[in-house]
Amino acid sequence: SKKVITLSTGLADLDLTINSEFVTSAPYSISKAAVNMVNAKYAAQYKPEGFVFLAISPGLVDTTGTRLPTPNELQQLTAMIRKFRKIYPDFRGPITPETSVQMQLEVINRATVDDSGAFISHKGNKEWL
Repeated sequence: SKKVITLSTGLADLDLTINSEFVTSAPYSISKAAVNMVNAKYAAQYKPEGFVFLAISPGLVDTTGTRLPTPNELQQLTAMIRKFRKIYPDFRGPITPETSVQMQLEVINRATVDDSGAFISHKGNKEWL
């Protein structure tokens, strides 16, 4: 099947936002929620032609490989992780880019037309971390 993949974020999930009380990053979260709807609209339109549209979150990925985070970035990350632990108490921290890509590819490779329009995590479900 033909697959169209959109990178999204768990921060666009209503339940995660409400349950974690994560209030920052509003413009980012809102724009990703909107792109998830675009994904769903295209999925509905092109499913009969065999297209698979997925919005997938890569998880919380450690992207500091080229530089150390600033003190402000570190403070924001720490606060975000504290909020997320309300829902995911066993969360250990960001995953590597390599791990995220490997997990996403497994989900993408398993996806069928029946999954078209889904908004899912790198784990293939709604478990964002």
